[in-house]
Amino acid sequence: MELLEFITKVQFKNNIWILIIPFATMVLDYVSGILHAWLNGILQSKKMRSGLVKKVGEVMILVLGELFTYGLGLPMYIVQVLALYIVFMEVISIMENLQLLGVPIPKFVAKAFAKANEAID
Repeated sequence: MELLEFITKVQFKNNIWILIIPFATMVLDYVSGILHAWLNGILQSKKMRSGLVKKVGEVMILVLGELFTYGLGLPMYIVQVLALYIVFMEVISIMENLQLLGVPIPKFVAKAFAKANEAID
């Protein structure tokens, strides 16, 4: 299935999940990044702040998407695509962090996300 076809078929259960799922993946990415840095003795507050600023920016993108969708009556798929983009970015980062922590990621899963990442880029 092509990425565009996948995106057009994805339906969030309801509108609150458009915010919850990206937010949850952001938190998991942040935690997995902290665990990796802590385990390897490279935990730095400056990098943590930088990561938090990035996450706040992603939340702002979602909020803007919601505002434009509901306030201006733009199509719902706009905010859905924004949410999916953030989820894909975060899941790829989580998988990278987990691999660095020694957690085995099945090759077919890693390949699927690598292919999706290429399509997004």
